[in-house]
This record gives sequence, structure tokens and C-alpha cells, in this order.
Amino acid sequence: MPDGQRSQSRVQRRFGIGEWYGWNFAALSGGDRRRYALLQSQEGGPVPPCPFKITGGPCTKKGGVCSIRQYQRQVSGEVAVASGSAGTLRATCPYRFDEGGEVVRWIGQELLGHPQALIVREVGFLKPLPTIGSANQQGDEGAGTDREIGRIDMILVHPDVHQQLRWCAVEKQAVYFSGEAMDNEFQAIATQLDDALPFPAKNHRPDYRSSGPKRLLPQLQTKVADIRRWGKRMAVVVDVSFFGALAQMEFERSISNADIAWFVVCFEDTSPSAKLSADGVYFTRLEAAVQGLTGGRALSQDEFEARILRKLDLIP
Repeated sequence: MPDGQRSQSRVQRRFGIGEWYGWNFAALSGGDRRRYALLQSQEGGPVPPCPFKITGGPCTKKGGVCSIRQYQRQVSGEVAVASGSAGTLRATCPYRFDEGGEVVRWIGQELLGHPQALIVREVGFLKPLPTIGSANQQGDEGAGTDREIGRIDMILVHPDVHQQLRWCAVEKQAVYFSGEAMDNEFQAIATQLDDALPFPAKNHRPDYRSSGPKRLLPQLQTKVADIRRWGKRMAVVVDVSFFGALAQMEFERSISNADIAWFVVCFEDTSPSAKLSADGVYFTRLEAAVQGLTGGRALSQDEFEARILRKLDLIP
């Protein structure tokens, strides 16, 4: 094995905390890291504020991890942020996209023609239907159908509401992570007494399959199909790593031909806090988004049935 390849094989790589309570983890002092780690074992203790929420207030995400990223450890023991795109910050909390209100202004300008759109939160989109069981219970037909379900997290409205109600829906999608619990990191950090950047104690990884097909896809299928019939659009906010994990999609040149506008952001790796910036906006139809999120296309019937026969050992 060439020396270069041998040295590469000795490098360990793991995902760990990227930002913690809004601060760049790699830039925190050992004392600050220990302080945040000890917070996790204090029931009812003070919670640091979230620096990204438009409305302000304390962090509401358990553990306070805003994003994750990959780190690398050399055979010498030196730990650093992984080089290249591997070390990119990947948002794990949807409030991370609210930094400075930049994304709201961006969406408002692109889709409504005004950067100062009004924000309306938690708007019920679906009305529940009577259940099968309620049809057999006298007086229960239609019970509870005035309740709101399937809420849309955020609606942006053009400020000139008296002339014409112009609005768009917004869906923010961070990435889930899988692997060992983040509590392992907190426990290891709490016992480290120096300022050296710690290597993640356990294996974690961004889980785009759970975040995309299992969470974002049902949201779009449920909401966009009706919203587009009203002539409205859905804005979806993700970061560059999430967007890059999608299968190739057919893009539209104009929002007039699209159902969904993907607003893709990146994070500039600055100290002591990373900075959100706009990366690009992409327009797709709902059907293209479904293909991008599922990452596949249905087989032909012949191909599918051939797989059945192979599993039955009826064909080679």
C-alpha cells in the first residue's frame, strides 16, 4: 500500500457536535464545553437562550445540539474538523434556519416580492374526518371535525393584506442523526479537564433516509397537492448537505411552473459562531420532489416479478 493511502487509513472519522447552544463547538473552551455538558444532568436548571429563534427565548431542543459535523483524529492523536465537505455543518434543529431572519426575508422576496413578509405560525391545514367506529355510535357522526390537524408550521404573508391575500407555506427540514445517543458525548466532555478538541466518543451519522422519505416526504405529499390547486407555493428550507443527499431531480426554470421552491443554505465556519448564508433556490414540481426524496424509481412489472422468481429459486 502506498504511504499516502496507508496514512489515510490510520485517520479515524466520526460525526460529533457541530454547534452547541449556538456556539461553534470547535471554538469553545474546555470550560464552556464542560459547563454545557453538566447542564444535561441538571433537572430544571437554567437553559441557555437560542440565538437563532426569531421570537427569542430559551433553547427547546434536548441537549442543545444545533448541528453536527465530522471530525478526524490522526494516529498522533490530534483532533480537527474533517477536511473538505465532510466537515460541513449539518443542521439538526429547524430553528437553526431562523438565524437573523435572513431566510424569511429571502423567501418573502422570491415568492411574494416583499422581504418583510408577515409571519403566521401553526395554521391548521386539515380537518379530521369521522372515524369508522364513530359511525356506529349514535350522535358521534362528525364529532370533533372542527378540530385542526396537519398544521403548517409557518405561513408568510405579503404585508399588503387589505388589497390581496398573498401567501406561501414554509417547511423547514433539519437532519436527524442515528447511532449512539448524544448523552455519551456529554458524559465524556464533562470529565475532560483540558482545552483540547475532543474526538466524538461514539459513532453518530446524519440520517437522511429518516429525515427525507420518512418525515419530509409525507409532509409535502399531504400539503403541496392541495396548496398547488389554490395556486400557492411551498418553500422548503434545507442545508447544502441535505439537498446534496437527494436523488437528482428535474428543475423548473421559473416558479410559475413549480410547486416547491427549495431554499438551500450553507454555514460559513467562523469563530465563535458559524454564520448562515444563502446558497441557492431551486424550483421543482411535487412529482420531481417525490422522486428526489425517495431516491428511486419503480421497476417494470417484468423486472419486479423476476426478482420474486429469483427469491423462490425458480430462475438463476
